[in-house]
Amino acid sequence: MHHWKMFIASSSKGLRYAEAIKSVIEAHFKPQVCHLWNQRTFPPGSSFLESLEQIRSKYNCGLAVFTADDQLGDLFAPRDNVVLEFGLFLGAFGRERSFLLVEGRKDLKIPSDYLVSVAKPASYCSLMT
Repeated sequence: MHHWKMFIASSSKGLRYAEAIKSVIEAHFKPQVCHLWNQRTFPPGSSFLESLEQIRSKYNCGLAVFTADDQLGDLFAPRDNVVLEFGLFLGAFGRERSFLLVEGRKDLKIPSDYLVSVAKPASYCSLMT
C-alpha cells in the first residue's frame, strides 16, 4: 500500500478548488494526506525557491490548480508561481504523480507543453465554474 503525501499548489483565487480537492481526497483516504500551499510551506526568512526544493523531500506527488488569475489581452493565465510549481512536480515526481486541474474557461492560456505532458485523463481535469 502506498503512503500518499500530496502537495497542492494554487493561487489565492484557486484556493477554494484546492480546499475542495483536499477534502474529497482525505474523505476517501485518510486525513493529513494532502498539504495546501498556505499551510506554513513558505516560512519567513526562507526564499520561495528554497521552500519549493523542500517539497520533493516531504511529498511524493503534487497537484496544481490553474485558474484565470492574470489577464493577458483577451486571454487569462494562471499565476506564474503555480505554473513553476507544476513544473517542479513533473521534475520531482514524474508524470504519473503530477496532476493538473484547470478552471474550465476557453480564455485560459495553459502552456502547451504542460497539456501534452499530462494528456492522460486521470492526470488532467477541467473545473467548470
